[in-house]
Amino acid sequence: MRWWQVVLVPVLASCGGAPADDVRDGGTVAVPRDAGPLGVELGEGRTAFRELPREGAEIELVLGPQGGWHFDLAVRLAGADPEGLGLTYAVLDEQGAAIQYPGRVELNARRVLVSGDHLVRVGDRAVLDVRDGNTLVGRDLTASVEAISADGRRASDRRVLRVVDRER
Repeated sequence: MRWWQVVLVPVLASCGGAPADDVRDGGTVAVPRDAGPLGVELGEGRTAFRELPREGAEIELVLGPQGGWHFDLAVRLAGADPEGLGLTYAVLDEQGAAIQYPGRVELNARRVLVSGDHLVRVGDRAVLDVRDGNTLVGRDLTASVEAISADGRRASDRRVLRVVDRER
């Protein structure tokens, strides 16, 4: 046996333990579960949760790599067990018509981040059903999320958002 096989085989064997999301900074993370009523807060963010103010919030319009338009959404959850929890997103225009392809995400412990006593889900996309996203810039749209736990508890949040394109 070569020297690198002696070192590499035990290292590779140790990689199959607990799921990656169960271990952070070398320690086990307790996923907050059923810590009160189910709560959900709509935010934005591809890699981190950013709060959207209740009034005067802006959201960045994103041109995707395949030529479609979307918003990067995120949520912060309280009192939630992520196993079997579903998130449904909606984006409505000023007349209340849906302008987004249906967006539903099924969660589990590997699909959320732990942040204090909350769970955070980042990087969800509201893919817009529009030909030219530029026509949305400067308009106010309503974005919402509904969370439904495996045991049927529900919570929702919505924001009126001004569409911006900082890349212009």
